[in-house]
Amino acid sequence: MNKNIVKIFILAQILTLSSNTFANQTVQGLPPILDYIPNCTYQVIEKLMVKTDTRNPKSESIVNELLTKLQNKAAEIGADALILVDKKIEIKKAYTRAQNGKRHYTYRIRYVAESIKQCKDKNLTDRKLARFNHQGQRTVAMAGATLKLEKKFTFINKSKTSRPKITDNEVSLSNGVYGAKLGEEYESVIDKFGVPSVQLSLLEDELIIGYGRGHWFHFQANKLVKIQSSNDFLSQSIINQVPLLEFFDDASWKINNTVARKMLLDDVKSALNVDRGLNDKNQLTFNRDDGIMMLNFIHSINHHNKEESYVLKGFILQTDNYKKGNIQPFNQQLKQFNTISQAYKNLALEEDIDLPEFKNSLGDPVGRIILSKSLTLEIYNPNLLVTLKNNELASIHLTDGVFSNKLNIIPVSNNWYLDHFNNGESLDQTRMFFPENAFEMHSKVELQSDKYTLYLFFDENSEANALYEAEIKLWF
Repeated sequence: MNKNIVKIFILAQILTLSSNTFANQTVQGLPPILDYIPNCTYQVIEKLMVKTDTRNPKSESIVNELLTKLQNKAAEIGADALILVDKKIEIKKAYTRAQNGKRHYTYRIRYVAESIKQCKDKNLTDRKLARFNHQGQRTVAMAGATLKLEKKFTFINKSKTSRPKITDNEVSLSNGVYGAKLGEEYESVIDKFGVPSVQLSLLEDELIIGYGRGHWFHFQANKLVKIQSSNDFLSQSIINQVPLLEFFDDASWKINNTVARKMLLDDVKSALNVDRGLNDKNQLTFNRDDGIMMLNFIHSINHHNKEESYVLKGFILQTDNYKKGNIQPFNQQLKQFNTISQAYKNLALEEDIDLPEFKNSLGDPVGRIILSKSLTLEIYNPNLLVTLKNNELASIHLTDGVFSNKLNIIPVSNNWYLDHFNNGESLDQTRMFFPENAFEMHSKVELQSDKYTLYLFFDENSEANALYEAEIKLWF
């Protein structure tokens, strides 16, 4: 089907939905919540906010009640319509029910909306979608000024593509990185380099793929917008698990076919015929209409003669209008901890884990690392890793070290638990739940059964010797 016809059809459906929504809400005598941004100069009367506390943040009735409160507030100040601009769900408090010993939470839901005076919207074809629709749900993403459905990033099945041989090692604004140029489509890069080692949808509307440990390609709206040789997303402990990849991890790249890694700054400047110094980030930058190239240097001191120098470490290529996406909210984190704890209880009762149901309950991973032909590591939140072996559950790992500290991620909660074993509790507190065959060695405890082994790790440097990591390894 012609892409323009599809686009027109989708636009017509959305505008019809918006019209129906407007009609339904007008009957109630309340200002409607718009699914789109009017394509004219409208007046914002006032920002309105409503909130409530609940134990069930996904309840449709609670959301509808909040949205109706917003509409009533808008009606009181004479607004014609509302545009939802923000939604937040936060944990207000945690408590434990005596009946079952499980942790439960009270959440605070908040909506913010702009109350507006309508204007004459003559151009209906280039409307932008609002961030949230009339049901309070996050809408599809926007690209530029035209309506476009968000492309949901799906991870590639490693069996679908083989890795072609790469001979081009040039990095430049004209050649991109090994022939993959800024603006190129995602599928084209995959065709050039094959299945990536790492895939991350950690940022909103941005997919990051990695080849080996030192080549990271960023895509927005299916276009390559940034390439860098450094990792800013995963912790070093996770990066160390990524298998080294021949060619990519050889770091044999050449800037403009002349400058190699570890060259001294003076030699780089001479080879590239530049006489300017480094910026405040220790970078040499090169700008063109179609992009920016930045060469990263590290400060080095010769321990023998104490001479200081700057050495070329890596590179960044990006489009001149690249803007990093926001970090995805980890709204499913608490549900995922509950799922993991329940899975451990099933194992302790010698029951099998239904993998499709288990994965469905966890939701979509935010990252995937191909460890080998048979092993895949899936990342679900800042604390949770799941390893699959030939599409069977191999291990569940709870840790504090999934993402880099550079990201400043503030998770919904770090308080994971496995039945009686709670993150942060002391070795003495958890010891009462150890079976007779538990094996203790310094700060590590092993609890073995026929189907799995549970490893608990305690921080011997903390006063409480607190539990900070756990891993369940399943035996086949």
